[in-house]
Amino acid sequence: MSTMLDFLNANGTSTSIVHAAIVLTHACAGAGWILVAAPDDALTRDARRHAARTLLVFALALALPSVAAAALALASSSRDTVRLLREALGPASFALAASPAAWLVAWAIHVGARSAAVARAAGYAAAAVAALGVFLGATVAALLWNPARWIESHAIRDAMLSGWVIPVLVARVAAALTMGGAAVWAWMATGRESAGPRRVVIGAVASAIVTAAAMVTLWGGVASRAARDAWLEVPTGLGVHAEQAGRLTFVAALLATLTALLMLAARRRPVERLAPAGALALCCAALFCFERARHAAVLPWSVPGIVFANGTQAERVRLARRSARLELASGVPDNAVGGAMFSAQCRSCHTPVELRAKLGDRGFPATRAFLEGLREADQVGSAWRGVMPPLVGSDPEVESLARWAGSLR
Repeated sequence: MSTMLDFLNANGTSTSIVHAAIVLTHACAGAGWILVAAPDDALTRDARRHAARTLLVFALALALPSVAAAALALASSSRDTVRLLREALGPASFALAASPAAWLVAWAIHVGARSAAVARAAGYAAAAVAALGVFLGATVAALLWNPARWIESHAIRDAMLSGWVIPVLVARVAAALTMGGAAVWAWMATGRESAGPRRVVIGAVASAIVTAAAMVTLWGGVASRAARDAWLEVPTGLGVHAEQAGRLTFVAALLATLTALLMLAARRRPVERLAPAGALALCCAALFCFERARHAAVLPWSVPGIVFANGTQAERVRLARRSARLELASGVPDNAVGGAMFSAQCRSCHTPVELRAKLGDRGFPATRAFLEGLREADQVGSAWRGVMPPLVGSDPEVESLARWAGSLR
């Protein structure tokens, strides 16, 4: 179990798992919406039943395990962030946590019900649960992007009705509908020339265009610093992280645009059979890149002004940056202390190999001086402000980390 947790916490692995879970759950939500809302002339009974069963198998095989892995990763690596979300959203946080399982149960009833009325009611219930989950997920994303209003009031309404909820919600809903439309289209190839499939494809194309536009609009707000209040004085979207977020957003918008173009170009039979899978893959990649960009835009924070990306609380930095960071028994070997310091504050973003490459040929004095500079990384004038979380720990702990880093050859 400890080995699994180490893997989930290493070098951004937990972040990638969370973003993959977001993509898969939104794809399931979008496909469910399409299947429930599509008129009878858009899908034959057999095609609808086949697609619904396939969606259930996909959710059980991929989406549900990814959600479980994401929950485990968050619980093990971002306890302060999870605690903050519970406080900010109140009962809504439990609704968000329960929504994947609730959707799965409702969709299973929809697929297995013999009564048409029961199947229809369960389908609508699954669609409503998916809509609630997507909305609550968008509120979490907006809160992690800019928690300024909630920090000031600590009111649930300010956490759930942030100005950035709507654009994030538009981007995610549009991406979900695009992925859902592409997935459902895969079961429509034989009826491609009928009016029903054409409507689904046109809707998916429009959703892909909206997805690209929403992503560009959101990044424009981040780049112009409109995504945070000035009073927080938290440097987000700076330097290397801003460049990375900008590149990822550009790639995400480009992939969403290519999704629309691929769907529009799918007129010939050979291309038509490849288009649904290609469009689905492109839109999944677009949403994944966008979620990565959203994460990079606030680095080195996890929650701006509250928790750094390595899990260190901003309050602890302000009050006890030079106090002991670890709770180890006396007599622990010096090398073990250094390794524990790296695991506690660096491993969430960096590997030992990256640290060794960054230090180069520095000896102990130069490495110690480098780490000393990181202890003030949040201060105005520091070269690491807005780039790295500050290093917290006592002088002996920092020296142990310097010696441990020097031993990486």
